[in-house]
Amino acid sequence: MLKPTLVTLPETQLVVKKRSMSLIDNQTQALWQSFMPRRELITN
Repeated sequence: MLKPTLVTLPETQLVVKKRSMSLIDNQTQALWQSFMPRRELITN
């Protein structure tokens, strides 16, 4: 059995986007495409 361990990770910056959608009105492609104009702001 594995023992749980706590690991401290280095600070990470996140890019957050929000889009309302449903299974019928799937907007996943539009959500990902909205990242592309700002991709140069995302490092690593």
